[in-house]
Amino acid sequence: MMLPDPVITRALLVRAAFLWLGTRVLFAFAGLLAAGVLGPPSLTVAPHTAIAIACLVGALGVLDARRRHEHLLLANLGVSLWPVWIISLAPALIAEGVVALVAS
Repeated sequence: MMLPDPVITRALLVRAAFLWLGTRVLFAFAGLLAAGVLGPPSLTVAPHTAIAIACLVGALGVLDARRRHEHLLLANLGVSLWPVWIISLAPALIAEGVVALVAS
């Protein structure tokens, strides 16, 4: 598995951090909508839900790279889509861990 250039990696990491933030905002909004039925929402989620959110962010990162046609550039450099998914997954996993530590 070959990793992309650090310049590309940095751009993917920043983009993945914004994707995670947007995903968490959407989950918080869904929690507020369901507050009438389930009670007041909290910042923490179950561990399997946090992993699912991180995997969703990874998939969104791959879809974003494909939407921008960056996968073609990376394929020409010998980089498959798996490293893009892993790079997009990393900020979400770190952020979910920080949220779990802060909220506990």
